[in-house]
Amino acid sequence: AQVKVDGSRTMLIKKDNQINLISRSGNDYTERYPDIVEEARQLPDCRIDGELTFFNSDNKDVFLTSLATEGTMERYKVIPKLMVFDILQLEGINLTKQPLFKRKDELSNLGGLKRIQVLPFYDDVIKLWEDVKKDEREGIILKLRQSIYTPCYRSKLWIKVKLFKEAVVEFDGFEQMPNDRGITLTNKEGLRCACLGSQSIKVKEIIKNQGNVKVNIQYLNKT
Repeated sequence: AQVKVDGSRTMLIKKDNQINLISRSGNDYTERYPDIVEEARQLPDCRIDGELTFFNSDNKDVFLTSLATEGTMERYKVIPKLMVFDILQLEGINLTKQPLFKRKDELSNLGGLKRIQVLPFYDDVIKLWEDVKKDEREGIILKLRQSIYTPCYRSKLWIKVKLFKEAVVEFDGFEQMPNDRGITLTNKEGLRCACLGSQSIKVKEIIKNQGNVKVNIQYLNKT
């Protein structure tokens, strides 16, 4: 098992000193994250899979989209890192048919960098889950040690277990979303929460009639 970090799925490809950062949807982030690219020059030719993640001064992951600008990163005081969890190719050798535990062995040799880090793999799932709850992380991912790499679909041999939290929040205002998709609830503390579909109609009526509404929110992380 490994910790689930909150970021954007990104592939790093290095071949003949040419380096590219490519998102799951095919967007090229190479020029957007020069520090990661520069550090990748220390790696051998490879194709590695990971999560582009932003970390604050407490070394906790903060969710920002992969299109975050330098200004946004400065505002939230975060730095981008590529948290690597799998390797598909190494020095021209295809590793996708190798079992996960062998691919993890190859990944372990790529450690020691600052902006490109290998997510550790844990055998003690119960202890990892307790640590995740204690640190209020997003969750864990369970992976079968014998599993091969499946690039075109979400493998049933990799299971996400998310740590949902709950909070009761009082809202006293709302903003209408474009195209009548719903409303964004607001309050004096600056908290905002999306409320969609037919539920938003009922919530609007409650706020109009009594001035506020208490909402039970299930969430992963505050953003």
